Amino acid sequence: MTTARKQTGEAKALPLLRADTRLRIASWVLIAAGFLDLTRGFAHTFNIRHAAANIAQVDMASPMIGDFLVVMSAFGMSNYLTGLFAIVVGFKARELAPLFLGIIPVTYALGTLSMRINAIEGTAAFSGRYMMVVYLAICVLIALYYYIPSWLGLDGARAGAESR
Repeated sequence: MTTARKQTGEAKALPLLRADTRLRIASWVLIAAGFLDLTRGFAHTFNIRHAAANIAQVDMASPMIGDFLVVMSAFGMSNYLTGLFAIVVGFKARELAPLFLGIIPVTYALGTLSMRINAIEGTAAFSGRYMMVVYLAICVLIALYYYIPSWLGLDGARAGAESR
């Protein structure tokens, strides 16, 4: 550590712990998540019958299939919205990327909680849920990767700034 750094209380952060590096990684992960949401949107709208039959594995002969497909299509529309928002935030408002990544699993947790409170249990295989577990885990891990070093003061910020 140089004399100037010792005097100002600055610490040199590890390259992967630097705030700018963490922000860059979070924004690129958010952009990738955005493209994944666009893909999911396509599956839930334009490729809806294939996705319902082969991924969700719902009974396509059910008398309620029309209602199911309407709801699935509406979900696809929201996938387009969240996907485009994620891509825009990742490119144009990078400082919001870690927050956005943290909000995604919180909203899914609220949805899951509401289904449990309302005793809603699906009967279809919903094979896409396994991909969603990975998607949500990545969102949580990258959000934590961004925030924890700041909370612990490991990001190269001036260590003695609060004592002044």
